[in-house]
Amino acid sequence: MRYRLDVVAADVVDVVKFAGGWLFDRAMAGWDVTVLVADHPNDRPLQILGTLNSELDVRPIRHRLAERVRAHMFLRMLSYYISWHMKQALAPILFQDNDKPAAAAKRSNPVGPAQRFNEALAEAARKRATDDTPVHSFTSLLADLATICANQVQPAEDTPAFTKITSPTPVQRRAFELLDVSHRLGYT
Repeated sequence: MRYRLDVVAADVVDVVKFAGGWLFDRAMAGWDVTVLVADHPNDRPLQILGTLNSELDVRPIRHRLAERVRAHMFLRMLSYYISWHMKQALAPILFQDNDKPAAAAKRSNPVGPAQRFNEALAEAARKRATDDTPVHSFTSLLADLATICANQVQPAEDTPAFTKITSPTPVQRRAFELLDVSHRLGYT
């Protein structure tokens, strides 16, 4: 069992100033430490501490009313939650280090640069997973899935219109299987 720690802060300076040592200790003890910051023009200090900077990407909030700020943060946290679960489900076809203990075992120095495990190095060289399917980043996979569309077809004036959905590629089909959803989006 791995321990997990998620920290939400206004900016990187606050994280380093108030919790830097504590986060570093947890990261070195093997915890999965993720820091969510609203303003992170330079997240190198978080990388030095051994934490992961998430893709929450809150950006400066332009709302002035407290209720709207809370609603904004709720939507960003909800999107982070959904994307995290999607990444977990899509892990077999995403390019990522899935075996962190094996990668840590290759590291000779605990403060040295992180090492990738052998399967990840092979995936990077071949751009394919062990089952010979192409590997994607989460962003590139979403862009690939976005190419599926529903086309409204009107054959002639007296013939009723119908919707034709593009056929998914094998990678798209596999992604939908892993997510346990249909590519038809409610169309029959």
